[in-house]
Amino acid sequence: MYIKLPDVYPYSCDQLRMENRNTSFPVTLSDSLLAQYGVYSVKAAVPPEHDPAVQVVEEASPVQIGGVWTQRWVVRNLTPEELKARIPTVVTMRQARLALLQSGLLSQVDAAIAAIEDQAQRQAVQIEWEYAAEVDMTHPWVQSLATALGLTEAQLDELFVLAATL
Repeated sequence: MYIKLPDVYPYSCDQLRMENRNTSFPVTLSDSLLAQYGVYSVKAAVPPEHDPAVQVVEEASPVQIGGVWTQRWVVRNLTPEELKARIPTVVTMRQARLALLQSGLLSQVDAAIAAIEDQAQRQAVQIEWEYAAEVDMTHPWVQSLATALGLTEAQLDELFVLAATL
């Protein structure tokens, strides 16, 4: 792991050789030889602890500490878009039913289905509820059932997150 000043990181000995094809380098490059080309080794650093559910660790540009170039890490919070992308959109029907049970909503599902006015739609949702192997959050019947149960988009997201853990 190397840095080439002023700002090429990461950098490798292979890159140095490619950039200097007319130069014959020894097999092992010494620190003093690398320095002649503005290339310095970077000491590895352990990434910091973080909460992977809401944070991510990213490598930043190395810094010089006591004359030694040292790898640097930065912890940042996930953006709302990144958090949303982590929400599972498909779970098994078993997982969905267990999540509804844990959330105290399972007993309300049959009543919500029975309350669907259009008979064909009600029968289609009933078939999905009884026989589907998976539940897809984006499917219209799931969205209509969530609305009938009074779930907000955030609550539906939480339900799918819970379901994915069961």
